[in-house]
Amino acid sequence: MNRDDGLSRVKRRTWFYEFELPDGTSTTTDVPPSVLPIHASRRDKLRDVIRRHVPDAGGLVAYDFASHEGYYTVELAKHFREVCGFEIRPESLEAAKLITDVLQVENAEYRQADLQRMEYDPA
Repeated sequence: MNRDDGLSRVKRRTWFYEFELPDGTSTTTDVPPSVLPIHASRRDKLRDVIRRHVPDAGGLVAYDFASHEGYYTVELAKHFREVCGFEIRPESLEAAKLITDVLQVENAEYRQADLQRMEYDPA
């Protein structure tokens, strides 16, 4: 899929999060306007925690459990060497992969996983 096709698909979809897109627009969301600042506030708090408490983030791997559409995975990818998002719902995984591709985030991947049943792998 080329980026223009991906951007078209992103624009046709209604999202839970408001992502800023490469063309200067944002994704369409049906979340009440009063809720959107909560997403931004949590993102900003995440940035602050990373800045203050993870000085070597650029050399580390981050994990995003229950990554949904990838909003925080994309943010983590700006700070960490690599990010892995875990999500159970196939439709959320598809959305996360789509937005990650359109935003040209190359250091994030997603895995389908039921976190309540996931087995420990020491490798």
